This record gives sequence, C-alpha cells and structure tokens, in this order.
Amino acid sequence: MTKHNTIKRNRGNRWSKVGIGKVGIGKTGIGKVAIGAVSISIIAYSLGCATIASQQRQWIFNPKNDMLTTPDQPPVHLDYESVQIPVMPVGPTSTGSIPLSSSPSSSPKSLSEELQGWWIPASSDRPAVLVDEPYGITTSVNVILYLGGRGGNRSYHLPRIEGFHQLGFSVLMADYRGYGDSDYRQPSEATVYQDAAAAWRYLTETRGIPPEQILIYGESLGGAIALELALQQPDAGGLVMQSTFTSMTDVAHQVTFFRFFPIRSLITERFASLDKIGNLQVPLLLLHGTNDEVVPYEMSEVLYAAAPFPKDLFLIPEGSHFHIYRPGEL
Repeated sequence: MTKHNTIKRNRGNRWSKVGIGKVGIGKTGIGKVAIGAVSISIIAYSLGCATIASQQRQWIFNPKNDMLTTPDQPPVHLDYESVQIPVMPVGPTSTGSIPLSSSPSSSPKSLSEELQGWWIPASSDRPAVLVDEPYGITTSVNVILYLGGRGGNRSYHLPRIEGFHQLGFSVLMADYRGYGDSDYRQPSEATVYQDAAAAWRYLTETRGIPPEQILIYGESLGGAIALELALQQPDAGGLVMQSTFTSMTDVAHQVTFFRFFPIRSLITERFASLDKIGNLQVPLLLLHGTNDEVVPYEMSEVLYAAAPFPKDLFLIPEGSHFHIYRPGEL
C-alpha cells in the first residue's frame, strides 16, 4: 500500500514538473500570453492614435515646391503678372474663428510673410483656342479667385485656368504658404484660411476690384477654404465648390485604416463645411464628378441639401476627382 501511494505521488510530481498541475499552462502560461497580447494591442492602438493626431497635417496637405511651368509657356500661352501678396500670421480668436480681415499693413514687414501668385488678366482679343468650349460669356462677375486643393501648387492647375480665361474671366492664383514658391510654413487649417483672406484683400484693396465682381472658386480641399472665405465676404459675386467634401473627418472615414480609430476625436484640422454652409449668403454652385475616386459625389449632394438658396448642383457623368473640368476632356 505504501509503495502504491509512493508511485502515485511520484507521478503527480512528474506531471507537475511539466506544468499540468494546479499551476499549469491553463491558469498561468496562457494567462500571461493573453495579458501580453492585450498589452501589445493597447500600446499599438495608442501609438496609432498618437500618430494620426500628430501627423494629420502631413496627411491632409501635400504641397509641391517645384513649379511645372508658367502661364506663358506651352500649351496655355497666357499673359500673366507675378504678384507677391503679404499675409500677417494671426491666431484664432476666443471663439475659435480666424480673423480673416486682419491686415498686415499695420504690422512690421519682418513679421509678415508672402504668397507668390499669378494674375492672369482677361483678354478680349485672344482667339478661342479650346474647341467646343464657350467663349467670352462673363457679365458683371468677371474675376475668379482660384483656391487649389491639397496637392501640388498653382502650376498644376493651368489647363483649368485656360478654360476660365476663354470664358472671359481674369484669374488670380496664389499658392498657400508651404506650397510652390510662397514662403515656407507648415500648412494648417488656420494658415490656409489666412492665405485665402490675403488673396481676397489683394484683389479688393490692391487692385480695387469690387467684391461683387469676384467669384470664389475652390477645388477639393480648396472648396472648404473657399466656403470659409465666402462666409466672411457676403458681398462676393458667388462661390463654386468643386469636388469637395462635407468635413475632413468624413473624408478620413472613407479610408479603411482610419475606421478603426476615433477619428472625430483625433482630427483637429476639421474643415467642417457641412456645419457652416447653412450660413452662406452668396450664390452657390457645387460641381462633382460621379466617378470621383477620392471624394464621393454624395458629399456634394449632402452639402447642397444643407445650403440656402440660391444654389445649384451639377454632377458630371463619369467625371473623376482630377479630371472634372479640363478643357477637351473630363
């Protein structure tokens, strides 16, 4: 009897040594692995959130500094004037809005920065060069302030400007700070709003153009910037928002990776056009291609529904994000 009990005890000790006893894998080993896996997941998720929050400007803005061409070069051959536009960096007010009317004229020159731009005047004697495109149809609204999107610089948009020019518009194109050959500054929602306001002041104060003659035209991200400017300038002749979005957080949700994170809490560069558009006081035209691969055209439909009259929505069949209005092709 004693021998039998000794054998059982030895067997029990042997199994305990390989970890299948009261302190075996099921209760300690697997538990430690699970806790480690959860800890790693939490750390990775936290790092993902921190990266999105800290790198959002690099994701939103994609400036290019090298100029592809100038307006007088082929294929557009447009007369132009290079212009320098001062902009005084200012911060948000206590209400969170940007004081767009701030002028750099009363501040020391060393504190102001400059936008580089092109003034492309209309020409009544220039022959139509774009086949099957309208020619010289402008009336009282005859100047376009063109605000580009997140990528490139003003030289990337010249084919579209050629179409505006044939319609009879004079056009001002100016690069945001950090883009093209404008002064360097990491772009942000606040700075691009300031830059658009500076371009507006250049037209109305330096060139003396009445506000009601100016059409504010914004493409993609520029549509949100144009909307902010139009809200501050209710006497403008009108607003065109092309291939634009409801908010930056809504755009982020189009990217599968971002759906796993609390984007609405992480993104502070909001460009919340849907929240603002109900206060618009100028005529609105929304343009969007139905094959837009970056911003769904349904976002323009949502903006249209929220905007007050007068307004119009024009959807371009088969139009994409980057080829919605390039003369001669969609």
